[in-house]
Amino acid sequence: MLARKLHEMMMDEAQISARSLELLHSELPFFDELIELILDFLNRDRNMQAGETKYYLMCSLVRTQLTKACLCMIRLHVGDGFSASRLAADAALFALLMAMGMLSETDYLESERARNNSIRLLSQRIREGAAFPAIVTAVWQVRNMHSPYAHADPVSLAGRVLHNANGTIACSSFQNMEDQQFRYYFMGMLWVGAMCLRAFLHVQETAYREDVTYFNQRLDRWKARIRNHRRERGIYPERGDEEGF
Repeated sequence: MLARKLHEMMMDEAQISARSLELLHSELPFFDELIELILDFLNRDRNMQAGETKYYLMCSLVRTQLTKACLCMIRLHVGDGFSASRLAADAALFALLMAMGMLSETDYLESERARNNSIRLLSQRIREGAAFPAIVTAVWQVRNMHSPYAHADPVSLAGRVLHNANGTIACSSFQNMEDQQFRYYFMGMLWVGAMCLRAFLHVQETAYREDVTYFNQRLDRWKARIRNHRRERGIYPERGDEEGF
């Protein structure tokens, strides 16, 4: 039998998830379309070249973490959602670093120090004004933006503090937020997932000279639709179109 507190948590999550799915009824198709696009890319008819398997596995990890990020958001585990999204950005960034020759496959597999040093070197060169493809800078930026959510930084407490009538406080297991902000964050998870997919398309284009025009065009159409949807729904349209991909 389940522990009582675990069962209560699961019941709370079920109720929250039901409300979230209802709230996101017009945003959820964007998730399905993006996951289908990633799967079509992964399952395309192609004989892999030497060294290509790692990129397939890392892109598969992006798909898994994107799904996890969205599931966490639906259950109002917002920090966990950002952590999963950050892991997806990690996978995309390491793939780009290897494709650019800034990190070897052996070092990626065997050396945490080498992985950290490659990120540090990239950060230094970007801050010094070195030119990199836009997708590299974009993934690097979003990884940095999501990093605080992967730790016990103050932002991880946002939306958790409950003020009781008697003046005491409690800390909720869930991070509640206003509906429009919730939609914005959910679509933000999708946006990062799409950015990571673009990173892998860039790798195939530059490292393997593969024609990925078909997938880039589908991704561009997806981006245009989700951007228009956000504006039509008034979901923080003033926050601009920064994308980098």
